Amino acid sequence: MSDNGWITSELFVEFGKQFVSSLPKDDARPHLLLLDGHCTHVYNLDFLQTMKENNVHPFCFPPHTTHCLQPADVLLFKSRKHHWTVQGRKHLRQTGGRKPDKKEFFKLFEAAWREAASVATAKSGFRESGTFPVNRNAIRPEVFEPSKTSDRPLNSASSTSAEALNEPPSASGTTGYGKQCSGLSCILYCISVSLADELRFCSLQSVFQSLRTCS
Repeated sequence: MSDNGWITSELFVEFGKQFVSSLPKDDARPHLLLLDGHCTHVYNLDFLQTMKENNVHPFCFPPHTTHCLQPADVLLFKSRKHHWTVQGRKHLRQTGGRKPDKKEFFKLFEAAWREAASVATAKSGFRESGTFPVNRNAIRPEVFEPSKTSDRPLNSASSTSAEALNEPPSASGTTGYGKQCSGLSCILYCISVSLADELRFCSLQSVFQSLRTCS
């Protein structure tokens, strides 16, 4: 744990090592690690190198979409919040409204976490977010309504840049910008193309297709 309680790049590298150690040793297939776009995740070369060495492909959700696409946000944290409220109210009734001290806090949190962090909850989070099984219709149409107020047509300069971005790597592994594309950089390039092509909803199906193209 860090001094101030916030995640750091060094701590996230340690998480990456623990994650790798938990992977099945007899499965040679590539692994996909879903993350939000926090700077400790995406601007962390040591972490990315560890993932690359162990055939793990990190994928960050598009900004402002984790409340719909991230399985933990969709259900696990919601369930934890509910059970935390239940435990908190129970404590207040038993103590006459006294706030819990640090020792009592962890006791209450442990009870709430034990109720929320179940296999069934985890599976439901992946299913309701459309992550697995892949379901493009899992997100309700009205969720996209607020984005309509900020939609702006691209000007000619932006369109030219977008066309260059969407130009796939050539057979020699060169991107639309004339830069060589190989290994992890090629995978990240393909994921960025998937995000550009499916800005309104980026499903893992398109990401997997991009990964196969790069392989």
